[in-house]
Amino acid sequence: MEAEWERLRVNRALGRRARVPVHDTELRLIVDRDEPVTSLTVARARQSGVLERVLESVDGSDRGHSV
Repeated sequence: MEAEWERLRVNRALGRRARVPVHDTELRLIVDRDEPVTSLTVARARQSGVLERVLESVDGSDRGHSV
């Protein structure tokens, strides 16, 4: 069920703009503020372990996570 929820959130996020910049743990930019989320963004975020941060940025439920 959790995988399905993530898939729905990812689908909803695609094409929408990030509200805050999101970096991986090595401070490499995954998505910048006002940049659209793409499938490449999602793949990079998933690989870096920051997919939840990207989704929160698009959802508007960001809690200040930009590192």
